[in-house]
Amino acid sequence: MKGMRTPVIYGDFNVKVKDFFSKDYADKTKGEAKLHPAKPVTLGLSATHQGDGAIVGVVSPKIVYGWRGLTADVSADLSTDPNQRIKASFKGTSTRLPGTKLILDHDAATPLSLGLEFLHRLFTLGHTLKMEPTATAIGFSATSGYKGFVAGGKVEFALPKEPSEASHEPVPAKHVRDAEFQFGYGIGLWEATAYIHKKGKVIGASYYHELPAKKLTLGVDGNFNRTKKVSTTNISVGAAFTPDPNTTIKVKMSTDHVLGLSFIQQTSKYSKITLSALANMGDLKPSGNHKFGVSLVLND
Repeated sequence: MKGMRTPVIYGDFNVKVKDFFSKDYADKTKGEAKLHPAKPVTLGLSATHQGDGAIVGVVSPKIVYGWRGLTADVSADLSTDPNQRIKASFKGTSTRLPGTKLILDHDAATPLSLGLEFLHRLFTLGHTLKMEPTATAIGFSATSGYKGFVAGGKVEFALPKEPSEASHEPVPAKHVRDAEFQFGYGIGLWEATAYIHKKGKVIGASYYHELPAKKLTLGVDGNFNRTKKVSTTNISVGAAFTPDPNTTIKVKMSTDHVLGLSFIQQTSKYSKITLSALANMGDLKPSGNHKFGVSLVLND
């Protein structure tokens, strides 16, 4: 990747840093893999030991299928968590409509989410429609970039559903649920991003740098958060070391006293195993909300 450039979908904005600090750790150890067209099926198996002592298991099948210019990417997470039994996603692209992508999602909080994205060589546009139990949310996003610079924004409107006549409750007003803006620059093996989220209540910046000669990847993310009664400042730093092409060791630490460790091993051409942990260094007691996870990815 020679720097940041369009077309970039807004959801993929700053995705390297997001994945760097979230994927492969104990609360994100589900099966995910880049699929070869000749091997379209992936099965992920994971188990996470939660801080409350519960063990949550997840089965994650995924298939990519191409037919007459249409590519369908279908994935699901089947969880033992009673609050999140099924999460499913469908992503479709077509060579007959170049630069257009259709996305359908389902989970416990949002029974149906519909997204449509259009990519142009100079800009991208996106539209989302979320059918939630208490409201319908409509979102619009756009990005544009030039010679390594990328800027983008998103706004989401909530249209609350009218309560039943028997409830005698007033009809909630329409409102802007969220608005955010991001600006980034990247060239070669590094990129930097500044962002404003939650209608200006979260302001932050991030930096990501790959060092192939030293087999290292470094990342840092910091933000000032005013979404709660007490404002907080959080800084996360992380590193990934790849001693050989099949092994990755990751570590991260944040100012909220969370230490993350992850070991990823490509055991064969068709399988990958991840062992990970998140520890609350502010409370090292067994009740300190520590998490331990293991996941196995099988590719056909």
